[in-house]
Amino acid sequence: MKITEAVLEALKEPVPTELLLIRQELSALKSSPALTNPRLKNVNQLLADTNQRLSDLNAHLVAQSRRLDALRTELTAKIEAVRVELTERQEALHTDLTARNDETNRNLPALQSDLTNRLDQVR
Repeated sequence: MKITEAVLEALKEPVPTELLLIRQELSALKSSPALTNPRLKNVNQLLADTNQRLSDLNAHLVAQSRRLDALRTELTAKIEAVRVELTERQEALHTDLTARNDETNRNLPALQSDLTNRLDQVR
């Protein structure tokens, strides 16, 4: 028990002194709203500025999105026009090649007989 009593005696002296200092600092803080109000005003101003920047950025992003939508529509129309043109060209080329192939097929028997006659003459 002597150790416990010694610890209690040792704490009795600094603890009340510390409590008194803490109470004084607390009363000083409570009595000085003049110090905290400007800080709060600065923080509120920073928040207002940040909100304004975010609002401006949001408006800019909306405008960019609209421009992108318009560009997408324009490019889709151009791609569709090119696709139609290429399809028409492909069909025309297919028709031309089919006609040439048919003509070549018609000329093959005559060419075959001509080559056969030439070979017969050479032998």
